[in-house]
Amino acid sequence: MSSFLTSDEIEALERPTGKARGLPGRVYGAEFFKLEQERLFPRSWCAVGFASDVPNPGDIKPVELAGWPVLLVRGGDGRLQAFLNICRHRAMRLVSDPCKNVRSISCPWHKWTYDLEGTLIGTPRIGGQQCNVDPEIDMSDLSLQSIEVAQWQDLIFVNLDGRAPPFEAHIAPWVELVSDYDLEALNSFGGFELEYPGNWKITVEGAVEDYHLFACHPEVLSGVLDSEPATHWSPRCFYAVSSTRRYEADADVTEKHGVHDRLPRIRSADEGIAETTYFAGLFPTGFVQLRVHYLILATALPDGPDRTRLVFKFFYKGDVAADPSLAETRDKIVDEWQLIFEQDIPYMKYVHLNHKCPDIRRRLGGTRYAPAWEKNVHRFDRDVVAVMED
Repeated sequence: MSSFLTSDEIEALERPTGKARGLPGRVYGAEFFKLEQERLFPRSWCAVGFASDVPNPGDIKPVELAGWPVLLVRGGDGRLQAFLNICRHRAMRLVSDPCKNVRSISCPWHKWTYDLEGTLIGTPRIGGQQCNVDPEIDMSDLSLQSIEVAQWQDLIFVNLDGRAPPFEAHIAPWVELVSDYDLEALNSFGGFELEYPGNWKITVEGAVEDYHLFACHPEVLSGVLDSEPATHWSPRCFYAVSSTRRYEADADVTEKHGVHDRLPRIRSADEGIAETTYFAGLFPTGFVQLRVHYLILATALPDGPDRTRLVFKFFYKGDVAADPSLAETRDKIVDEWQLIFEQDIPYMKYVHLNHKCPDIRRRLGGTRYAPAWEKNVHRFDRDVVAVMED
């Protein structure tokens, strides 16, 4: 870490938010990303996919977590499992595309075969043309490398090194914060994917503050009379912004009137027209947005140091997800949010490019945080350093 952060830079990061200085540009580059691959992602509960992508026994979904190939598998007994997507023979990628209703996993290179629990069950011709065993190879010692896996709502989390705290304890502060939402019996319908041209940390930093809404997403604030923003945080677990907004009586906005009138609420209705919503980053790669009538879940997985791939899924209460009469409503919700997240693409791009400028910290004295809005950006940056230093 001393190659990337000096003692002065760490001291500047640890100051109160209004006095602190942000992470230096080198922390958003390729060399630091290599260190994150070793120290940050393996140690954390990382959101990597969705249980609804592997709903039935025999369903398999390959995902990539910061260069780690992961295989999400729904076992024959319906249990969700995760393995490194690496054959124990010569390190071939086992599965490249999602599969449905399979009974085993066969390596495409030499056909070593594993059952859905990861056990090696077949080594064709390993001992010669007519011999599928070899006395020098102990098959019992060559199962797929298992990965700790857990689930909250539809999000699937993995812990690569198996040494993170138990998931239930880890996620408990977030579950407590949103306990007044009814998240039972939600069904998924609709979503989209995006690519941000920037380091994954810039994606998180941009998502966990509402300061930029007035400048970048004015449609989100359309019809708002006043709002009460707040931040919520649990170290290395989540960074959330909430807002209780009050609208003009005739405002035609998503959160109050218009297209959502027919959608059942997932939050109690005792607040009148003042609705509190949440947007949270689940450290390090998950996002959650809780609205009055629906839930959005997302993964933000780094594709190297310079790119982040995002997948969003939308969830509604009860049978609404499949109601044909509400198809236009659902499509409008997805389209609105896709536009909003697409609007962030140039900001991700140019912040990332500017972090690559040589000697930017000496010239500018470091980036700054706005205390009224960006405490969670500051907290996230400090937590990244803390995990890397453990």
